[in-house]
Amino acid sequence: MTTTENNTHTAQTILASVKTAVQNYNDGGDRAAFFGAILNAVKATGMGNIEKATKLSRVEIYDALDGVSPSFEHLSLILAFFGVKIRLNFIESASQIKDYLD
Repeated sequence: MTTTENNTHTAQTILASVKTAVQNYNDGGDRAAFFGAILNAVKATGMGNIEKATKLSRVEIYDALDGVSPSFEHLSLILAFFGVKIRLNFIESASQIKDYLD
């Protein structure tokens, strides 16, 4: 197996794990498990590669993936590296504003 084939296989494996993490989270999975899976993908890719691609520091990457209070912007950059886009949906029935203003 050539280095290119090995790198492609590794990339495919990492992307498959990210895809699984996203699917599990969307199906009601655990938030901590999601952040852990993304952090594992970052480590498998190489922290330096993620830093270079996202222009984030190592500390910013770890802070975004600590699962406690991630920066939306930083998390978006990291997920975009793996082909994941954060999508927001408005759920009118879930809005609590009417409880306070009506």
